[in-house]
Amino acid sequence: MIRLPGIKVLAQIYESANSLVYRGIREEDNQPLILKLLKEDYPTPAELFRNILRQVKFVDYAQGIAPPGYC
Repeated sequence: MIRLPGIKVLAQIYESANSLVYRGIREEDNQPLILKLLKEDYPTPAELFRNILRQVKFVDYAQGIAPPGYC
């Protein structure tokens, strides 16, 4: 598990070939966070956009909010 100052990382919620996504809490005010870390230093803009879109759909779907086209 990763360590970041001021952030309590609770769980890894997603992993792909290019990135890791974690759920956490900002310790200062207990604000929930989603942290995304890229495995590669420089993904192409197309890869970055595609991965972010896929993860947003995943998080929305996991919370019961279906994005357009998933109904």
